Amino acid sequence: TGIIMDGLLESLAEYYSANLAQNTRRGMAANAAERKVNGKPPFGLMKGADGKYAHDPDKAPIVKQIFEDYIRDVKAKDIMADLNARGIRTGAGNRWERSSLLPVLSNEKYKGVYTFGDLRDEDGIPPIVDKGTFDMAQEKLHQHRIAPAAGRMVDYSLTGRLFCGACGSTMVGTSATSRTGETYYYYSCSGKRKKSGCEKTAVRKQWIEEFIGDVIRDELLTDKMIAKVAVAAEKAQHEEYRKSDAPDLERRLRKIDKEMSNYIDAIGQMGLNADITAKITELENDRGRVEKLLAESHDFGAIDKRMVMFYLKKVRDGMIDGADDHAIEAFVQRVELTDKDIKIICRTRENETQEFTKSLAGEDAFLRYSTLVAAGGVEPPTFRV
Repeated sequence: TGIIMDGLLESLAEYYSANLAQNTRRGMAANAAERKVNGKPPFGLMKGADGKYAHDPDKAPIVKQIFEDYIRDVKAKDIMADLNARGIRTGAGNRWERSSLLPVLSNEKYKGVYTFGDLRDEDGIPPIVDKGTFDMAQEKLHQHRIAPAAGRMVDYSLTGRLFCGACGSTMVGTSATSRTGETYYYYSCSGKRKKSGCEKTAVRKQWIEEFIGDVIRDELLTDKMIAKVAVAAEKAQHEEYRKSDAPDLERRLRKIDKEMSNYIDAIGQMGLNADITAKITELENDRGRVEKLLAESHDFGAIDKRMVMFYLKKVRDGMIDGADDHAIEAFVQRVELTDKDIKIICRTRENETQEFTKSLAGEDAFLRYSTLVAAGGVEPPTFRV
């Protein structure tokens, strides 16, 4: 269930975090006021005995090494290959891919920032990496996957997934500025930019992301596939629960209840005395502590199949903001693009993919390649390297 835990659940969490019930938000706000953990901690961090973030002794050093390697110009693909070769898995127990590595490199929690709503505490979490290291990693991330324009940041969601079908090189995000000063966004072949002889034409970012989003919504997200993914997601959540502290805490609660029942029976036979009263009080206090820990151990965003189906149908119908980005992040493994056709490889389950090959003969070349300028003509773009 690699797709479900790494791509889909991340998108689900983002969607549902903006739609939480008010009473849940109040509980989370109370946790935030004390800088306690809300939800599942990211890879490398864990919930401490006090409910606050703490370093996972086994995984925190791995996070630190990822950052150190990345700022030393070790390629992301080599970092992932090394982690996988050493048998290290993501927090969801899957092999490392772009969809799991990039969230690590961009998560401010690792430099100690605690956020919730408008609350932002720069020192609310024990940092795994120093701020200088984190900021250097962000600069490199922006160089590799984001192009600046007019004071805003543009996210190229196909970075690391889109490949030139002519030469096999990656296609990277670029921007183009017309003589009128308007900026446009593209994916261009990195091999061509390095003068390898490839003649692949750059394509418009908006066109290709919408095209792929349409294929996923129209052909992959059938009712049958949505149901299959929902069941797998729920199963994955149950596995996460099994690995948590919750089962042990529930066993402790049952043991406490049994002991209290025994003491109540004893009162009926022997009468109430100071020792029994003290023991019942102790058990009641113990039960309160365990119940609190149990409540905190349950992920507030625990997902069941109905939630997954509701969310995926929203994506399919284009009824949420950034539906194309959600679809790409959750399902797309690789895209191979030529000037004649496009092959989209989607992950549907662990070690299972579904491919869609589409001819581009009927696609409007103007929408794919051209830059429209203010005068109504067409101007070839000048790419910003």
